[in-house]
Amino acid sequence: MQNNQNKRRYFLKKCSTLSALASIAPGLAPAMSLLETTTMAGDDFTFLFQGDSITEGNRTRNTDWNHVMGHGYAYIIAGKLGYAYPAKNFHFINRGISGNKITDLAARWQTDTLDLKPNLLSMLIGINDVSTFWGGN
Repeated sequence: MQNNQNKRRYFLKKCSTLSALASIAPGLAPAMSLLETTTMAGDDFTFLFQGDSITEGNRTRNTDWNHVMGHGYAYIIAGKLGYAYPAKNFHFINRGISGNKITDLAARWQTDTLDLKPNLLSMLIGINDVSTFWGGN
């Protein structure tokens, strides 16, 4: 039984990751062409990913640099851009926190967004707020 639950969780994880990627894929093409035509100060251009569990992607918060971007869309975008434009020396930061609601994001907005002074902000948050409408906390 335990093995079936693990397979089910793995399947659901993959489906949710692919769904998230499919939802942002249409927006990637214009963003990629923008990167090619925009002149950026290479060593000062910072991408910030902000949001809830979809953004977090099971990222680590310690010195394990293999998982600092997580395993979701932020990791894929950072990997793709880092590979495609190595000379630009981009910086990628993931500040997604699983379970966060919009009010949580607002409470940490200064330190986790404004103080980091990103050049580009990607923000996905809101699914945890849905429970509020269904009588949850």
